[in-house]
Amino acid sequence: MNHPKQITLCAGSACWTRGNRENLQVLESLLAGISKPCEIRLGGCHCRSMCQHGPILFVDGNLFTRVTPQWLEKWIRTWLDPAGRAAP
Repeated sequence: MNHPKQITLCAGSACWTRGNRENLQVLESLLAGISKPCEIRLGGCHCRSMCQHGPILFVDGNLFTRVTPQWLEKWIRTWLDPAGRAAP
C-alpha cells in the first residue's frame, strides 16, 4: 500500500499574509478535482521561524520557499501528472 503524500503549509502570520492563504485556495481547488483524494493529505503547521523565506510549504518533508500561487499551480499539476497527461 502506498502512503499518502503530505502537503503542509505554514500557517504562521508572515507566511499566511505573504501568500499561503492563496496557496491553500489553489491546492484545495486542484486537489478537489483528483480522482483519489485520499492519496494526498493537506495540512498546516505553526511558524517554522523561516519568515524571511516565506511563504513556505513542505511536500513529504521537502521544503519549498517563496511559493507563489502561480508557481504552485504549475508545480502541483506536474507533480500529480509527471507524464504530461491530462491533469486536473
